[in-house]
Amino acid sequence: MSPVKNKVKFTLTPNIITLSAFIVFSYMLLAVKNGYMLRWYDEMSLFLPDRIFFDSFMNYPGGILRYIGAFLTQLMYYPWLGVTILVALWIFMSWVIKLAFSLDGSAYPLTIVAPLLMIATIVQLDEAWLSLNTPGYLFSNTFGFTLSTAALLAYRSIGNPLLRAVTGVIIVATYPLFGFFALLAGVMCIACEAVTITLSRRYGGIAAVVVTIVAIIAVPQLYFRYMPGTTVDNNCLYVKGLPELMMKGWDMYLWIPLIATSLLLVILAATQKLIGEKFKSSKGVNYLTIACAVLTALYVYSAGQKSEQLRATVLMLYHIDHNRWDNVVNVMSRVKEQPDYNMTLLNNTALIKLGGGANSTIKPRNTPDGNPRKNESFTMTAFVQVPVNYHLGKTNQSYRWAMEHSVKYGKRVYFLKYMVKCALLNDEFKLAKRYNDLLMSTMFHRNWAEHYNRYIENPELMKQSQEFMSIPKLILAD
Repeated sequence: MSPVKNKVKFTLTPNIITLSAFIVFSYMLLAVKNGYMLRWYDEMSLFLPDRIFFDSFMNYPGGILRYIGAFLTQLMYYPWLGVTILVALWIFMSWVIKLAFSLDGSAYPLTIVAPLLMIATIVQLDEAWLSLNTPGYLFSNTFGFTLSTAALLAYRSIGNPLLRAVTGVIIVATYPLFGFFALLAGVMCIACEAVTITLSRRYGGIAAVVVTIVAIIAVPQLYFRYMPGTTVDNNCLYVKGLPELMMKGWDMYLWIPLIATSLLLVILAATQKLIGEKFKSSKGVNYLTIACAVLTALYVYSAGQKSEQLRATVLMLYHIDHNRWDNVVNVMSRVKEQPDYNMTLLNNTALIKLGGGANSTIKPRNTPDGNPRKNESFTMTAFVQVPVNYHLGKTNQSYRWAMEHSVKYGKRVYFLKYMVKCALLNDEFKLAKRYNDLLMSTMFHRNWAEHYNRYIENPELMKQSQEFMSIPKLILAD
């Protein structure tokens, strides 16, 4: 008789289907639909592997999360690689949420709601990325909420009430490292403990609730008063570690996924003890949790919709950076919506570089609600005037706008590249080397820096460069 072979059967469970749908949705919305935007996010960021750069993060609550996030943001140079890391982090986040809140069976779809909201924090950025001085934003929120949930999981695993009280204080005391997310973990521990006390009628956990509340109030104040070298002011001290968003209606669309995720985790922490096995096996609950996940996905998809003008502007800038002037004009010709001022300005520059004339332009418009992040005059100076002035030979103007926005919103690879090229055209080779050395230390922009380092070491080579010889200033000088 032939031996019986045991065949391993793969069962397609609802949990696997839910998680697979989330993975496909993430890749389609980020890597496929918005890959070029993620590549642009990398250009508009900077990570430097030195002690000064690291120390600049450590003087801020939640700085370690931003530092790690800034390092990983570099990987958006290859959008599929960056998205793969994000998806892996979100799968891990979903798993931690499942363990922390026992979300099995019908409740499982709730585990992907928070990761879906993290997608929203990325796809809705758009112009806000120009003025958002929060390095590591793309990853830091995911790290923060995952750590908050993991802290609750560790807290719940401790049976001794006294040890839980000590653990609650220790969790909150990590505020200098994790900022708001340490406080959120403390609130989640309080919510979980309070419900446990109410249901069990055992009051040994009251001490844990009290000392954790005191720690949440006191630790940020102690940090502000006694932490040496901190760069934090007393305004909004309890939300430090979250992105640097405005406390105004203009930024409400950016706040929504962060607020929703925080409330979701606190509610799950408070109701975890109330969720029984009957709840998890109920078909009605299954429909409800699936509806929550689907509605969240629809919100994320709608939040990721971008105007054709913004998409076209980013693509035109990409082609300008590679001196593909024909492609700039082609992008403009394919746009169906009314071109805005920035698009017309870029198209005019391309036409001039191709030897033609310029089209008429319209004045830059302010947004109806006055949102400074979307103000067309601001976006024009932030990332359109820099390349336009450079390619038209107005290097001082190009350098000025690159420097102004670097000082106000932090150094970006995009600005550094133009500062290098402007310094070269102005014969300021030491200055060009200073900026180029920063790019030499990056992970994926080193090749660019090595290419332009040739002109720093041997300026005569600039006269053999098609790019430099097309700049009016150098043509006149020659």
